[in-house]
Amino acid sequence: MIRIQEHINNPNADLILDAHAVSFWNYLNKKSADGSRYLESSLIRKIESKLAVINSAEYKIIYADNDLKKLKRQKAFYNFLLQKNHFNLKRLIVSRPIELEEIKNEIDSIIQQTDYKSGTSVNSIQTKFGSLLAEDIFNYKSFRKSTYCRQLVIDLGLQHATCPYCNDNKIDIIDISTEDDNEKITKAYLDLDHFMPKSQNPFFALSFFNLIPSCHSCNSSEKGDKPFTNITHTNPYYKCFNDQYFFKLHHKCVVDGDFGIENPIQLELINGCTDKNGEDLRIHQRYKNGNYESALKLVRLYKNHQDKFDSEKLKIAFKELLLQDTPLNKNEILKYSLGKLKRDIIKQIDIHNLIK
Repeated sequence: MIRIQEHINNPNADLILDAHAVSFWNYLNKKSADGSRYLESSLIRKIESKLAVINSAEYKIIYADNDLKKLKRQKAFYNFLLQKNHFNLKRLIVSRPIELEEIKNEIDSIIQQTDYKSGTSVNSIQTKFGSLLAEDIFNYKSFRKSTYCRQLVIDLGLQHATCPYCNDNKIDIIDISTEDDNEKITKAYLDLDHFMPKSQNPFFALSFFNLIPSCHSCNSSEKGDKPFTNITHTNPYYKCFNDQYFFKLHHKCVVDGDFGIENPIQLELINGCTDKNGEDLRIHQRYKNGNYESALKLVRLYKNHQDKFDSEKLKIAFKELLLQDTPLNKNEILKYSLGKLKRDIIKQIDIHNLIK
C-alpha cells in the first residue's frame, strides 16, 4: 500500500529499480560466450526470426488470417520494435509505468487491438497473434519459473513482505533445500500480477514495471483481467495507495466508545483522488471480514488504558504493547500485515503522538 520505492527506503530507489530493469533486459537478451551475437532464445532474435518468415504462407494463414492488411500491420510492429538497434523493444521492457501508457498508444497506432485480442475489456481472448506475443516472444511462463525471477523479488526487498495491493497477505520466497541438495532451491509463495493485463496487452508480458509481486487473492481472485491502467489505478511502482486512501474511524468510536455501530471503519479516498484500486480489489469488503476488528481492538486498548500515561514507565511499556505490530514509519508499512490500517486508526485516537 506504499510505492515499492518507499519500501526500498533508499534515496536512490528509482535508480535502483531502473538498474534492475536494465539487468532484466540483459537477462532476456543473453549473448553467446564471446559476446558476438544474441542467443536464439533472446527477445531480439525471436522477433528477428518472426520477421524473417512473416511472408511465408504458414505465417500468413496462422497469425494473419491470410489478411494482407493485418500482415502489413504485424510487420510494421516488428520493425517498430527492432528499429534503431531495437530501441523500442528495450523501451518496452525497461520503461517506467507512465511511459508504458505512451508506448501502448504508439503500438495502437501501428496495429489494431483486434489483431491481438477479441471479446470485451474484461473477458479478452487472445488471437493467434496475441498468443504468439504472450507465450512465444514475450514468454512470461519461462521467466516466472526461473531462479532469476525469485532472486529479483529478494533483491527488491519484498521477501517476507506483504502484498503491495492489500497489505494483508504475505508474499515470500522460501528456501526448500534439503541436505541432499547440492545448491539452494527456493520456491515463490506469491503471484506476479500483470498490472496492465497480459490478455489485453500481450506485448507487456515481460515489462519490468508491469510485473507486480502480489498475493493470489489480489491477483487472481479479485483483479484478474480487469482493465487496469497506470492512470486509473494504483501501480505500486508509480503511485502510493497510502497517499490516496484513508481508513476512517467513525466518530462514535472515538468520542463515545460505541463499537457496536454498523461500519465503524470506512475506506475513503482522500480529497481529489480518483483511484479505482479500492473498488476493483474490494479492499473494504475484504477488510470487513475480520481485519477491521483487529484495528478496533487497538482502539479499545488505547481508550481503556489512558491511565498508563500518568507514569513514564507504564507509558513506555504500554506504547510498546500498543504499537508492537504497527509500523512507526510510513516506509515500513509493507513489513506489517494491515500496517496502513493500524497506522490510520491509531493516528485518529492518538492524543499522545505515539506515531509521528
